[in-house]
Amino acid sequence: MFWACVVGVICYVLMLADVFAYILQALAYQGIFVVAWVGLALVHILTEGAEGAAHDRVSFRLRDTRAVNPTGLTAWLVAAAAGLALHFAGGSLATFSAPVTFVVAAAVYAALGRRAAPPARAT
Repeated sequence: MFWACVVGVICYVLMLADVFAYILQALAYQGIFVVAWVGLALVHILTEGAEGAAHDRVSFRLRDTRAVNPTGLTAWLVAAAAGLALHFAGGSLATFSAPVTFVVAAAVYAALGRRAAPPARAT
């Protein structure tokens, strides 16, 4: 009985402090960044099979000279900024923050990846 009352008091204090609203807000921010990353990862996986060995050479060269892929980082930050802007807009626009983040991440990464890839050699 004593511990049931202690747990009840702790839950009541948490509800009064509105801790769960802060946790929900933090999860929304994290979700935007994760959705952008998933968009990048899917485009990378799908284009890797289409481009074959030329794509692997570009990735290997970037890994040797840089610690970060600038194409992916740029697309990730642009998509996260778009998602956060919609999230902060509130209302019905905030509902579309995750899907728009995904689409922007995929589109920017695909566009920048096409531009950065070296032309394929004729065999």
